[in-house]
Amino acid sequence: MRRGEVLGLCWDDMTFSIKPIYARRNMTYPPNQPSITSAKAENGIRQVPVDGNLIELLDRPAHAKGYAIGGRKPITLMVYRWMYEKIQKQMDPREATEHVLRHSSLTLPDAAGVEPKTLRRIAGHGDFMITMNRHVHGREKEISAAGTKLSSMMDVTLEPLPEEAKGQKTSAA
Repeated sequence: MRRGEVLGLCWDDMTFSIKPIYARRNMTYPPNQPSITSAKAENGIRQVPVDGNLIELLDRPAHAKGYAIGGRKPITLMVYRWMYEKIQKQMDPREATEHVLRHSSLTLPDAAGVEPKTLRRIAGHGDFMITMNRHVHGREKEISAAGTKLSSMMDVTLEPLPEEAKGQKTSAA
């Protein structure tokens, strides 16, 4: 999810039994105070799959109302930045930006075989080429595996022709 979507997430947007999160709104910060807007794009209102570990971490309090991050009122941009700095200190700061995490959450399902159109819907993009060209990244392991597959294909096509095929002429179709 985008940063504004996460910060606009309310407890009512989560169904803990089937584990999707519903991205329905966006939080913006003109100057520092939160402002609730509709989803960033027409495709922005969507279901986002959630890992069971995240559900356990969220640990929804009984009778929780309001925002998942912030409580009854959304947090300010300064509070968000302070919270995120604390998280980054525990991670590699070069790899812990919100947007890098968004890219990872699309690249990993792609590597697992999730269809590009499904990834587009999860990302909330109108065009799956945006998802695939900007957010989903090839990984070294997959690039190496692609080279191995290509090599095995070339080995098959470079096999010598059987003796009976050598004397036959091929016709153009």
